[in-house]
Amino acid sequence: MKTGKKQFIAGAMAGSLFFSLAFDLKRLDAIQGSEMWHRMAPELRLGYDLGFLSPEAFEPYNWTAPISRRDFEQALNKAIQLLGISGNFDIEVLAKANMINHGSFKRNIKRAEAFEKIFQTLILLETYGYVKMPESETNMVKFSDYRIPKEYAKAMTFLVNRGIIKGYSDGRLYARRNLTNRDCVYLISRLYELLAVEKQSKMPKRQLSYLDLPMDHWVFKQLEGLDSVGGLSLVRIGAKFDGDCRLSVGECAGMLAGILVHFNRADVLAELNAVCEKVGPSRTFDRKLLARLLAIMLRNLTHLYPSVDEQPQISYSDVEPGSELSHDLAAISYYGIQLGYVGGRFAGDEKITRFEAVGTLYAAVAPLIGSIPGQVTADSVAVSPEDNDQQKFLWGQTRVLDEKRAVDIDEFVARIKAKQKRIRDILDRNKNRPSG
Repeated sequence: MKTGKKQFIAGAMAGSLFFSLAFDLKRLDAIQGSEMWHRMAPELRLGYDLGFLSPEAFEPYNWTAPISRRDFEQALNKAIQLLGISGNFDIEVLAKANMINHGSFKRNIKRAEAFEKIFQTLILLETYGYVKMPESETNMVKFSDYRIPKEYAKAMTFLVNRGIIKGYSDGRLYARRNLTNRDCVYLISRLYELLAVEKQSKMPKRQLSYLDLPMDHWVFKQLEGLDSVGGLSLVRIGAKFDGDCRLSVGECAGMLAGILVHFNRADVLAELNAVCEKVGPSRTFDRKLLARLLAIMLRNLTHLYPSVDEQPQISYSDVEPGSELSHDLAAISYYGIQLGYVGGRFAGDEKITRFEAVGTLYAAVAPLIGSIPGQVTADSVAVSPEDNDQQKFLWGQTRVLDEKRAVDIDEFVARIKAKQKRIRDILDRNKNRPSG
């Protein structure tokens, strides 16, 4: 097998098994392996990942437990530190902002106290140039049970209008209630996101950046690779990547569509759309549907891939031979990509997260990164020194490859589809042949 092919298969397998190998220790906690974790609000997942509170605070029976003043201030301080904001503030400025601590750290903190601590922090950060609040802004929401101190009016309006501070459906803030662990994580996570966006706006523009992903995160390279071939051009992920959230049909279809458009295969979008319409664009995405859509994409981009000397043998214990799903998985495994679990369990009904989708799609398009969209050239097809003048393509024909001439895509696709039909006919005949 060619060296490039071996590297591709290794990368593809690594991408498909990311959930077994690539998580850090915190992600191995039982809470993150449960269905509850995936249904948890993004703010709570972010707060857990960044460690604003101890893991015990995230247990369901501790959600509504009151939080101490000390734990709240530690969570707030950690968020500020994670943003890289210096703590060497002038003592007079701290005093004016009421940031010098008074009272018992052990007593529980009221919601009003927590909000005012956030107001003070925001005013302090504006003083040091970390954030800029509008001088005049209309308050979009008012609470019937909370009178805003005059000195905090601008900060309150700024935070309420941006959804950092939210009240209840009855229009009340319940400011005199104890702040709970859940309240704390929501509040600190939202503030962290707001300040991170403000910080990003002042930094040199980078094509990709997410509040919850450091630049050295393992998935970042995969996201950049997908982005380079159009995989993120038609989807809006948002300020956070939130890799543990369930993927929607529309989101994954958008990634695949962007790749197809990038390689001048927009004519395939109707086929993708027909599949997605059957399930609805907002439905959560399962592994069966991932296999269906990924197979469609690969079949229509086959002409761009290097030839395969040795087809990997990948089998699944829970997939019926001869089914449409088995044909899709066979098309995918042709490129060394295995879906599901080590040991051959496909688990097609399992919901897909952004982490798994990105890892799988990256494994699929890795050989195409850096190639010219819509063209096959000597650089985009792996040509060994021994057969530099000729290249054997997937459908078994040999033709001279002219480096200066782009090959017609529709001609490639027609040939590929014809061969695929012949292969499927042979498989169907073998399936119907009496055993014995």
